[in-house]
Amino acid sequence: MDDFDHRALGNKLDLRRVRSASDAMQSMKVRRASPLFDRFMGGIGLATTVLLFLQFLVNISVFGSFPLLAAFLSVERGLSASDVASVLTVSLLSSRLLPLILGSATDRFNSRILASLGLVCRAMGFIGLGHVLDFPALAACAFLSGLGAALYETTAYSVFGTLKTDIRSRVFVLNNLVLNLGALVGPTLLFLLPAHSGAFPFEVSGYIFAALALVAPFAAVRTRVNERPRRVASVLFDAFHDRQFRRLCIALIPFWTVYTQIYVFIPLTFAQGVSGYNGVRPFYIANALFGVLTALLGMRWFQRTRWQSLMSIGHLALLACFALAALIFLREWNSQQSLVILVAIALVFTFGESLILPASNIALAELTTESNAGSYFGASAVSWAIGGALGNYLGSMGARWTPISMGWLVFAFVSMIGLLCFKRLEHAQ
Repeated sequence: MDDFDHRALGNKLDLRRVRSASDAMQSMKVRRASPLFDRFMGGIGLATTVLLFLQFLVNISVFGSFPLLAAFLSVERGLSASDVASVLTVSLLSSRLLPLILGSATDRFNSRILASLGLVCRAMGFIGLGHVLDFPALAACAFLSGLGAALYETTAYSVFGTLKTDIRSRVFVLNNLVLNLGALVGPTLLFLLPAHSGAFPFEVSGYIFAALALVAPFAAVRTRVNERPRRVASVLFDAFHDRQFRRLCIALIPFWTVYTQIYVFIPLTFAQGVSGYNGVRPFYIANALFGVLTALLGMRWFQRTRWQSLMSIGHLALLACFALAALIFLREWNSQQSLVILVAIALVFTFGESLILPASNIALAELTTESNAGSYFGASAVSWAIGGALGNYLGSMGARWTPISMGWLVFAFVSMIGLLCFKRLEHAQ
């Protein structure tokens, strides 16, 4: 009996040793993988991680179709230039001005419902753009798509804005990374998938948005607000009455004016070549690819550097981009040389953009509280609306100027104004 007890005890001890060794092996594997994982996702909750992945999928859907909208409306739907511009303007204004009201809604209502509703609206808008034929219906679908963007994006950024200070800056940098990844994968999939018709990309995007609407309730989880939400007008008044917020929005207008040129002045300039519209594609691929590399390689630097410094360096990069392009385009270049120039411009432009976008979100988040984050992020969209509208006008006009270097010089000057605005803002603070 004693013998049996000792053998049983020995077996149990051996089993424990085996389990302990197994656990140690697994622990070693986890420890080997954890530094890289912790570098990017350490301390970030599951819901925020899912929301970042959702941001990636949303941008895949957007960049898989939206860059083709102007050409689609002109060629497939036969709209005039003014009608095409009107549809695009409706989409821009609804997505950038509606957050004035919807930002406060994210502070008062369930963020999960609002995010899902926004994706449903985008799904209906994109599918509608691929099916309806007449101008009023297309404008209505553009408005619906813009409404969905306003609902979803304002909710997502209000969720990020209410995160703890120690991880918030890293989340905004990661958000910029996943957005660039989506902007890279989206056009790539567009080129690989067989095109059944001009409406096909918009239909695919619509179905993706509809599927993501089912996932959004598990991702758009805001920190519980302890303060009682106030009326929309009161919160918006406080936002615009905040001198620091007002100065930040004004200082960002030149950047949004320049940022718009990746869809206006730059494609219009290079589309005049032999390759036409297809000749602009390398810019978008280089823009997204270099944006991903910048976010990956500069992760720690972004977190250590003050957002004011990121703003200054970013605007300097944009200034250098357009100033060098103005000098380069003082003479004529063949198509191969133009392609190299286009990619070089994309690299410098993307570097500046990749610094300013997360820095602007970090700067805005520092001005918010748990109860007004949605209102502040929503109200800040006015800056994009003003800068984007101004950029559309300047870009379309500048592409027709001769010599073409005049247009590049104008946007270099606008970039310099943005740099001076943030230098003054930094001095005031």
